[in-house]
Amino acid sequence: MIKNKKKLLVSGSEHFNQKPKKGIQLLQEKNLLATPMDNNQVAKWLRENPKLDKKMIGEFVSDRKNVDLLDSFVRTFHFQGLRLDEALRLYLEAFRLPGEAPVIHRLLETFTEYWHK
Repeated sequence: MIKNKKKLLVSGSEHFNQKPKKGIQLLQEKNLLATPMDNNQVAKWLRENPKLDKKMIGEFVSDRKNVDLLDSFVRTFHFQGLRLDEALRLYLEAFRLPGEAPVIHRLLETFTEYWHK
């Protein structure tokens, strides 16, 4: 049972690295992620899964359709007691920034709102 679950998680990760939405859907179909999508659960999976491509994580959480997921993703970080530069470094190590300015703006704006609290 555990071996099968691990295989499914690896398969879901591989699918995510090609097409993030497909990876999430596969894990939902196999009941490893909740349906409908639970943003907190997916954010935790994105943060804790070392097999995921950081570029794909960045693209997925920064998608305009995933604003709530981005908020949940930022909340998986513990910035308390960190200086701004330390917190930003921690945040940016979790994914790769996409190239477009509006997307980067959305990622940084969400970060600063959470860090400021």
